[in-house]
Amino acid sequence: MNGELYTLIAMAARYWFCALMVLIAFRAWRITVVDNRRAALLRAWSPETGCIGEFVINPGRTKRQLSVPVPREGVLGSSRRADVRVSGKDVARFHLTLEQREGGLLVRPCGKNRAVLNEAHTGDMLFMRDGDTLTIGKTKLLLVVFDPEPADEPADDFADDVLWGDEPESGQRSRGSRDDLEDFEDELWPDE
Repeated sequence: MNGELYTLIAMAARYWFCALMVLIAFRAWRITVVDNRRAALLRAWSPETGCIGEFVINPGRTKRQLSVPVPREGVLGSSRRADVRVSGKDVARFHLTLEQREGGLLVRPCGKNRAVLNEAHTGDMLFMRDGDTLTIGKTKLLLVVFDPEPADEPADDFADDVLWGDEPESGQRSRGSRDDLEDFEDELWPDE
C-alpha cells in the first residue's frame, strides 16, 4: 500500500470516528432530555406516587389548603431531611415517625416530643384513621387517606365457609358441587 494512500485513509478514519463520537454524545444528551421531560410529566400527573394519603395543614384556617404527601413510612419534622416536612415553631426537626398499618397510620413521637390525636389522646403510640386530626403545638394536621378501607363490609358467607369452614365429611357434598362433574376426573385420569 502506498504511503500517501495510507495517510489519506487514516485521516478519513480519524474524522469519521470523531463525527461518530459527536453523534453518540448528541443522541445521549437528547435521550436524557426526553427522559427528564417524561419524568417531570409523570411527577406532575401523580405527585403522590408511593403515598397513602396527605396531611392537610391547619384545615379551615386559610382559604388555600396546604397539604403534604404522607409516605407509607417515614419521619415527620421541620428538617429538610424529614420525609414529611412541616414548618412550625412547635415542630421538632424529627418530631415523629409514621408507619402504615392495616386500616390506618401508626404514629410514634420521637424522644420527648408530643402529639395529640383528635384533641384528646396522647401517648407513645397513636393510631390514625382517615379523617383524624393530629395536633403538634399550634399546627393541626388532618389525615386524608387516598384509598381508605371500608368499615364493616358484609362478609360473603359462602366464601368464609369454603376458606375457613370444616372439610366436608365423607359422603357429604360440599356446597357448590355439581353432579354432572362427578365422574369428570375419572375420564381425564383413568387408573392404569
